[in-house]
Amino acid sequence: MVNLKRLLKTPESDWYKGTITRHNHIEILKVIDDALSGIDDGGGGGGVQKLRFMDSCFRHFLRMHRTMQFSGTIVHSLLLREIHHDGSPEEMRFLLGNERVQQGEWTEEFDIVKLCLLLLLHVFLIGADERGSVPIWQVRFVDNLDAFATFPWGCLVYIYSIYGFKTALSGRRGRFEQRLRTKGKDKHSKEKYNMWGFSYALLIFALEEIPALAREFATHHNVDPFPRILKWEFTRRTPSGQS
Repeated sequence: MVNLKRLLKTPESDWYKGTITRHNHIEILKVIDDALSGIDDGGGGGGVQKLRFMDSCFRHFLRMHRTMQFSGTIVHSLLLREIHHDGSPEEMRFLLGNERVQQGEWTEEFDIVKLCLLLLLHVFLIGADERGSVPIWQVRFVDNLDAFATFPWGCLVYIYSIYGFKTALSGRRGRFEQRLRTKGKDKHSKEKYNMWGFSYALLIFALEEIPALAREFATHHNVDPFPRILKWEFTRRTPSGQS
């Protein structure tokens, strides 16, 4: 019988507890909701500007269940189970139990709309630090909303995310052991690290691939098949392991 554990990028003997720092919090969606609801076109209801945003390629994300809670514990456990493979470098594969599974088979009147689009793209989807600057090409791109709507943002977010996921644990075991020696186990029981990219994608992947996890924390709704993230609603608090 083939020992699949030899494929693990992080051997089981080197596993450690981790706390993930990320920047794409679900509360960003409420900020966008409030900003769009506050637009008044003279008719008192926000009108055409809000409709313009809802015509964009990002409209689906405002339909996400706001009860969704990111679980750093689940995602960290998943990252520890990443395995080596001979496929595309833009893929990730994991060892779940005895199964190998694959991820990635995943004008002035409009100023507020443009800002909301940039906020959702740069912070929520790409997972960039909200304290940093938005790339100038994205700022220029959003000036043409028609072009912005047809750009393949999914491919871009995937590239950012797969790189962020694959490098999240890079060098972390060594840092964990070093801090463990200098601070002691009582003061450093978990390693804290940044993870860039659309972190919710890994969480949804875990729910889809681990039925027991889904039964414990979430409800699956039979709605339109795209995007898949809209199918999930959390029914109880997940283990956090995040900041």
